[in-house]
Amino acid sequence: MSEGNEIVKKSLLKNSQKKVFLVVFECFLILCAILFLFPVFLTIFNSFKSNSEILKDPLSFPKFSKRLPDKIKVEDLESDLLNLILIDDDKNFIRSKYNRVDKYYLLSKNIAKEDYNRIIDIVEKNGINKTVFQNIKDNYVGAWNYGNIPVKIDGKTKKNFVTFPQVFLNTIIITIFSAAGIVLVSSMASYALVRVKNKFSWIIFLFFTFSMVVPFQAIMIPLVETAKILGVKNSIPGIILIYMGVGSPLAVFMYHGFIKGIPKELEESAAIDGAGPFTIFFKIVFPLLTPITATIVILDVLWIWNDFLLPLIILQSKELKTIQLAQYSFFGAYKREYGLALASLVISASPIVVFYLFMQKYIIKGITSGAVKG
Repeated sequence: MSEGNEIVKKSLLKNSQKKVFLVVFECFLILCAILFLFPVFLTIFNSFKSNSEILKDPLSFPKFSKRLPDKIKVEDLESDLLNLILIDDDKNFIRSKYNRVDKYYLLSKNIAKEDYNRIIDIVEKNGINKTVFQNIKDNYVGAWNYGNIPVKIDGKTKKNFVTFPQVFLNTIIITIFSAAGIVLVSSMASYALVRVKNKFSWIIFLFFTFSMVVPFQAIMIPLVETAKILGVKNSIPGIILIYMGVGSPLAVFMYHGFIKGIPKELEESAAIDGAGPFTIFFKIVFPLLTPITATIVILDVLWIWNDFLLPLIILQSKELKTIQLAQYSFFGAYKREYGLALASLVISASPIVVFYLFMQKYIIKGITSGAVKG
């Protein structure tokens, strides 16, 4: 329908229908967000509970009080309480203070205060029915100092060596130097590939581009053998070099599109003033790459910090393990420390979450800037 030179477009939906559609769509997005964030909340939630509480019911609330339950199921009293107490006299004392009625044990109504406090002391002494505040202390302090716990190896008592401060430091060193190396090498390579216009530079850029579609699992075995031959396996400098090689293709691809949009006249003016190639790149071109550099740094830091497979196949010594590999220490053949493992997971994820929240505004900015350039 037209009126003069103006074209009036009619919407297929009425205003009321649009509002209903938006409300339904927002509810759907909120539901999706809850589903995606549920494992995160469950991890944090269960890091405040003891191992027995997690095994019994991962969805239960942590205990905020030492108060004993007045009513307990028969099987729960036996499995969750009496079986975990080491001294038989303590077991018999607790059993004597509960009266069995059908499928439940009921706490005696006329129990003396000193007897009630004694039961609480017995339960606390055996590490049962701990409050959330005790669990936070035990889980988080225990996870931080877990590697200092002596273990028996070949009949000799030794320390585990996988201390959380050590693996934390290893992960920080690997992440920082790998990300810095990827940025430095990829930006310089992309600049050369853009400014040197010939078939050879185009072929090299195609090699970088095509390497992004090759799955890591396909090059995993050849990579390990190559690392052995070069003598860089089982070393932090070696895995840093490998990360630089694996992460460079995507960085080159992103830098390449961004650099094409930088006016060449800026470099020509600097060259006329006597600036050399390195001066032109580091003082003129590289500062202009800040948005895309921030994006590459964020993506690479998130990838390297959370990576599990590459450290697993390259780093064999316990002293060189990263945070992700150290999570194995909490799961043995006969015992699984879920409380410590979840607390360790929260500690290890906290720095990278803070880093992401602080830098996330640069991700979209850098990607969109690179998309419209050239």
